[in-house]
Amino acid sequence: MATQDDLMRRIDELEKALGESERRYQSFVENHPYGIHENAPDGTITYVNQAYCNIFEFDSPDQVVGTKIWDLMPTEEAKEWLRQHLSHLVNDQPEPATDVNPGATVKGKPIVVRIDWDYLRDADGNITGFINVTADVTTQKRAEAFLQEQSKTLGDLAKSEVVSSGELKPALGEVTEASARTLNVQRSSVWLYDEQQTKITCADLYEAGKGHSEGIELIAADYPGYFAALKDKRIITANDAHTHPSTKEFSESYLSPLGISSMLDAPIWQAGKMVGVVCNEHVGPARKWTLEEQGFATSIADFVSSAISAQQRRQEAAERARLQQEVIEAQQRTLEELSTPVIPIMDRILVMPLIGSIDSLRAKDITRALLRGIREQRAKVVILDVTGVPIVDSGVANHLNKTIQAARLKGARTIVTGISDAVAETIVDLGIDWSAIETLSDLQTGLLAALDSVGIVLARKRS
Repeated sequence: MATQDDLMRRIDELEKALGESERRYQSFVENHPYGIHENAPDGTITYVNQAYCNIFEFDSPDQVVGTKIWDLMPTEEAKEWLRQHLSHLVNDQPEPATDVNPGATVKGKPIVVRIDWDYLRDADGNITGFINVTADVTTQKRAEAFLQEQSKTLGDLAKSEVVSSGELKPALGEVTEASARTLNVQRSSVWLYDEQQTKITCADLYEAGKGHSEGIELIAADYPGYFAALKDKRIITANDAHTHPSTKEFSESYLSPLGISSMLDAPIWQAGKMVGVVCNEHVGPARKWTLEEQGFATSIADFVSSAISAQQRRQEAAERARLQQEVIEAQQRTLEELSTPVIPIMDRILVMPLIGSIDSLRAKDITRALLRGIREQRAKVVILDVTGVPIVDSGVANHLNKTIQAARLKGARTIVTGISDAVAETIVDLGIDWSAIETLSDLQTGLLAALDSVGIVLARKRS
């Protein structure tokens, strides 16, 4: 039988274990990256962690504890939503987590937060309060909005008769204006090298509120750091152009007089050679360029490259032009429908244009659609065009590898086209091995290879 000393010892052990558990819980809550707060059923805040203060820019929890939760919201719309939401919760009628007040601001800055609620109950199951986890999803929402705008812009350019007409001047005008509008910059321009790559000339400059101009010329040797960086780094993201090592050469002669603070420049490549650059210039406070914006700038440079190629190949065979137009229209339909179409170009040749981000679920749909198309069309050659895929990580690369392997098992040769400079650099940086995958620079080249593969040879015009 346990003695009183044994019982006291056991009680001490339990109290220590409880204290240790409480300390671990407190440490977890205090150091959690999401904002955590508790409030009573009447809306009074009883606890907040530091992350919550950081989101809403309070100096300390003391500024928050004791106030009503809706009093922290900056608009009447948000206050009323919280009152109604809390009323539902008090009556044990839970609602799903909701993005609160997408038009709200914290000290003048736009912010969007997501709140997940749960109950605090006593031993009898009565509601004694609520615990809430708050996440700042402002960056995510901005990225989603930008990707929607980007998709619309790229879709409009893809179906634009001006861009694909072979008339370079109006095509550049449309591209620079679309780039400036989507990136929300004051100046967007296209600069093209001469044959010797000693001079670069502004082929089109669009300035918000001023329109288009051209003709400014620079000597490449006068700005060696800038042009070397374009060739080496593929894209320049100068958040502070006056101090960035690749753009500070322009500070006194170009940036300061025009009030330019930040630059996002993407080189234009053709057949492995840099033929020019798309330059986006921001006037005002220094600006940080997001990955989505960098991917868009690269896509715009690809459109310029395509416009240059269109000028060079304007007189080529009508059949080749017809095939190209079908692919452009197919890419546009993909953007609009968010689908993964398999397009039969002609007997035994399929094209699958991939647009936008690829996750695990969509990757499975791509594989199924491709295998179904190979079976139904009895295809011998498949072209996977990734021109519209802005970001490739290891997961996406692995999904594409599996899709290509599946196509090979079905007896179809697979060609990957349209790998952008940014995507290629990412693949190398991540150490992804694509050495066994057949890749070509663009869809146009892939179509020629596919035609050759099935015994159809188009005459090529000598340049």
